[in-house]
Amino acid sequence: MLAEYAVALADLVEAEGRALRRGLALLGWAFMLIAVAGALLLCGLALWIWALYLFIVLWLPPVLAAALTGGFVLLAAGVIAWMVMRTVL
Repeated sequence: MLAEYAVALADLVEAEGRALRRGLALLGWAFMLIAVAGALLLCGLALWIWALYLFIVLWLPPVLAAALTGGFVLLAAGVIAWMVMRTVL
């Protein structure tokens, strides 16, 4: 009778181990896909910023266009940080 409980416990541990391995594999894939999506998001934002610079440089010298674009990016980052702080705090 004790042996049957030991065998049942070993089977349970084996099944839980397989489920854990499968879950960790899925979690790894999820993290990889999130990293790829994050990299693509950063590339897209960089292209938008570059497009803004190219649009502004049509009317202003490159130095002023770069300064204005950088100021816009800093303003957008500040607004996002303010929204996060207002939501969290």
